[in-house]
Amino acid sequence: MNRIALFLLFVCSQAYSAVHTITELNLKIDIPSGWSVKTTPYTLDAVDPSGAHHIEINLDFVPNPNTFSEKDKLKELEKFCLAYAGTNIGIVDSGRVTFMGLPALFAGYRYTAPDGKLHCAVTYVFDNKAGKAQITIDSTRESLVMAGYAIEDIVKTLAPAAGPAGYHPKTQDMYFYTANLKVTFPYDWKPALTGNTISGETKSGVKWALEIFPESVFEMKSQFEITALLKKHATARYGKLLQFFGESAIGGKGMTVAALHFSLADSKKIWMYYLVDTGLGTFLFSTQAEGTGFTMSSKDIESFMKSFKKLTDW
Repeated sequence: MNRIALFLLFVCSQAYSAVHTITELNLKIDIPSGWSVKTTPYTLDAVDPSGAHHIEINLDFVPNPNTFSEKDKLKELEKFCLAYAGTNIGIVDSGRVTFMGLPALFAGYRYTAPDGKLHCAVTYVFDNKAGKAQITIDSTRESLVMAGYAIEDIVKTLAPAAGPAGYHPKTQDMYFYTANLKVTFPYDWKPALTGNTISGETKSGVKWALEIFPESVFEMKSQFEITALLKKHATARYGKLLQFFGESAIGGKGMTVAALHFSLADSKKIWMYYLVDTGLGTFLFSTQAEGTGFTMSSKDIESFMKSFKKLTDW
């Protein structure tokens, strides 16, 4: 099944959803119609129609009662993920996060399944009345490229079945749970989602877009390689007559951040590329305007770029 057909199948399945409750965990989650869902008082197992996306909620992660340090608990979580995925696994990131408004442990990883397909998965563990509840979101990399944001929307519906209404971020905050990232949009930008791109326009007329790639594109690459790939992307999109007049890249542990400024030889418009790679996902933020527009929106753009925070940052 090609990517477009897979994406259409996924989108169609999002049209209606049903609330599923895990009674003994006091949790509920909206799962789209068409998904295969099995629940018990302590577990939920959901698979989308294509078999490419899998969500599990259970109490399978049982830490050693003698483990007290956070570092050791994260090591135990990584071992748990290793047992789930098999030996061919790479832990990309792990740490503390806030999930559903609760402190939680997090691990993001990739692995190769027995059928040879590369999977991207994340696991969250948080305290629950029944113990350490854990949720794992597991997708094939190919399918996640097309349906990553829809998966985020499902995860965001997880909430207590009774009691407080759960965790609802502010309207302008966006949480990318599978990529371990949070961003905050300026109030008047009015972001709109189309496919894997969030876009809009600033009050002064600067057009902007945030493209989401639910895999790490630039991980472990040098500064030269990162800027070269950004230039290649810009040239493929806007043509060869580009004038590049600013570039930078900072890599290392944590997030990779890069910037590229360019214009067309026969145009007054200026484009700016800002790349953020968390190791679990890549985000390309681009702006387009004439020089005066950038001047009027520069503070908002700077504030937005500073809002990129890993969920594991406390």
